[in-house]
Amino acid sequence: RLDRAEPSEAPAEALAAVVPELGLQAGWIFLSDTVRGEARRQRHGAAALRCGGCECQGRYRGGELEVGVNMVTCSRLAAADGPTDGLEAHASVPVRGARGTFGILNLAAPGDRRFAADELAFLDVVGRQLGAALERARLAAERTEAARFGAALEERQRLAREMHDALSQ
Repeated sequence: RLDRAEPSEAPAEALAAVVPELGLQAGWIFLSDTVRGEARRQRHGAAALRCGGCECQGRYRGGELEVGVNMVTCSRLAAADGPTDGLEAHASVPVRGARGTFGILNLAAPGDRRFAADELAFLDVVGRQLGAALERARLAAERTEAARFGAALEERQRLAREMHDALSQ
């Protein structure tokens, strides 16, 4: 389902599916934009999170987020605008595909719940599957754009031939 979604919609669809399926309360994704060097954020759940940097993004940018980890201290949750519905900590998981790591999947349950090692290992698999689905969605969008460009180019060439033939007569 995600590989058929528009790349801009895929993160929100993934969160809407993953958070309730895993019995969690909230989740958010940061995806790097390697072209513009900025992060896009999608959110699902109750936390009224502010934009800005946080510990998990620092670990990601520093190359320290290789596998899923418990983020017991979360400045984003501490500085939330409004109620966090009891969220105090979360798991951070790298979102990676064939081309490398390109984002972070954060998942939270109420309270300061820490995820067990086997849960973090499972969430790593979820992060890889999400990364693969997002890459497929991007590739599908690129193929669609390439097909549109090819069709427009063919039409321009056809018009140029018609104009050339009309002027030659």
